[in-house]
Amino acid sequence: MSNLRLVQVLNKIPLLGETKEKMLNELRGGKKTAKDLADVLDIQVSAARKHLETLSSLDIVKEEFIQDGIGRPKKFYSLTEDGRELFPRQYERVLCGILEKLNHSEGQVGESLVKEVAHEISREIKISENENHTMIETLSKALNDFGFDATVEETGTSFVITSHNCPLYKAAMKHQKIVCHGLHDEIIKSALDTRDVKLERCLTRGDNVCKHVIEKRNL
Repeated sequence: MSNLRLVQVLNKIPLLGETKEKMLNELRGGKKTAKDLADVLDIQVSAARKHLETLSSLDIVKEEFIQDGIGRPKKFYSLTEDGRELFPRQYERVLCGILEKLNHSEGQVGESLVKEVAHEISREIKISENENHTMIETLSKALNDFGFDATVEETGTSFVITSHNCPLYKAAMKHQKIVCHGLHDEIIKSALDTRDVKLERCLTRGDNVCKHVIEKRNL
C-alpha cells in the first residue's frame, strides 16, 4: 500500500495514537527536533524518534538537517502536505455549496463549467503522456493522483477502469450528475478521445466501486 493511500486510510488523527497525535499538534507550530518533542511530551528522546520514524514512513512528517548555532546541523521534523491534510478541513462543504449554486444556475451553466474543468484536466493528462506508457496507463495514474485508487483491466474487446475510492464522495452523493458524469466520466472520455464510455457501477448508487467500460473499437 502506498504512503498516500495509507494517509487516506488514516484520515483521522486519533487513529495514530495519543502520543503521535500530540506530536502532530506540536508540529503544527513549526519545525521541532526529537528532543524538543520529547521534552514537551515528557518521554525519552529515543521514543520520540521512534514515533517520528513511523510518521515519516507514512509521509506525514518530513525531516531535514538545519544549521542551528555552532556545531553540527540538527535534524528537524515538520509536517508534510499530507500531514496537514489530516487535520479537519471543510473542502467538501465548500464544494457542495458551490455545486448547489451551479445546479440552480440558469440553463446548463453549472454542468458546462464542470465539463470545462474536466477537459482542462484531460489536456494536462495528455501532455504528461510519454512513450513508455499508453494513454490508458497515463490516465489510470492521473486518476490515482486525484485519489480515485483506480486499476485498469484489459479484456479482449475493452478496457475496464475500476475506481475503488471517490475523493468527492459526499459531493457526488448530492450532485451525481455533475460530479459522476460531468467530471469523472468526462475526464475519461476527453483523455481517451471517445464519447463511448459506459459507467456500469457507481459508488453513489450503492456499489462498492465505480466501473467504467471503454470498448477498444472506439479508441
